[in-house]
Amino acid sequence: SLCLWSFTLVLLNPCQPQGETVVVNPWHYLHRMSMNRLMIASTAPFMGSMGPNPSDGCMWGLPMQLSWLLNSGRLADPTGQTTCGVETEDRMCISPNSWWACQNYFVSAIPFLCAAEQGMLGAGVTVQMENPDGFEEYCTTYADCSAKYPEVVAKWDAFYQGLKASVDSTLPDNEKKDALLGLFWDGQMTSMRTAAVCKAKQSSYSPVETSFANNWMVSAEYVAGAHKYMFLNYESHFYNLSNFGIPLIEENHTNYLLLDQYTREKGRDMMSQLMLNPAFATNTFVSIITEMVINC
Repeated sequence: SLCLWSFTLVLLNPCQPQGETVVVNPWHYLHRMSMNRLMIASTAPFMGSMGPNPSDGCMWGLPMQLSWLLNSGRLADPTGQTTCGVETEDRMCISPNSWWACQNYFVSAIPFLCAAEQGMLGAGVTVQMENPDGFEEYCTTYADCSAKYPEVVAKWDAFYQGLKASVDSTLPDNEKKDALLGLFWDGQMTSMRTAAVCKAKQSSYSPVETSFANNWMVSAEYVAGAHKYMFLNYESHFYNLSNFGIPLIEENHTNYLLLDQYTREKGRDMMSQLMLNPAFATNTFVSIITEMVINC
């Protein structure tokens, strides 16, 4: 479930004067979750091609991931030098020392700043992120992020621009959906790869946790290759697993297996079946992979 979803804050005042700056503390769980909630709400009117339900939008993966990070204790300070994120002390605190929190910053705070810049949050709304002293890797404004991480900002700008343009698109819904998912995953994966600046923070973790983190990153590459959309039901199952069961294809085969819309649709269906349907037969899995190879 979405941890503390009902307690997320209303960061934007509907009567707020144009040009006023909203100050957000992304190091407080409820503030960071509120950013996700606002991004879901602001993009929902453009997500009709994703499916008939409000929870079908591709942005739902963001709050589910953050909820999982809180529940698993991965937002806490791994150095042990502070009580930030410790369940019995300051659970709502998100530690800037956490590799997981750093990685998540790039897929939540930067997309939120871009959403504001592209007018998704209302006309004239600008956002300023609070930042702890001594952590220069975290950008705090749209201009700051554009200077430090221009490729990430460009990808998220393109996603929001594509969303708005999709309203007038004459493409069939399945093609529109695939195009929007492509833009979304471009933003996601560029954010995650750029978050290599977080790498040094892994030194505070055990070898087992570091290996898990690195494998988690590899699994994201497979999901992105399939243009998998993170609807709420799928994400709930995904993050409730104690082990991530997404197949990892050696030698980066996803890059050529999932090049066209047809094989990406097959890949998305296969992943949903593997995750949600325990009776999904092995021979069915093999037949899909074989068909994808033949069609490519």
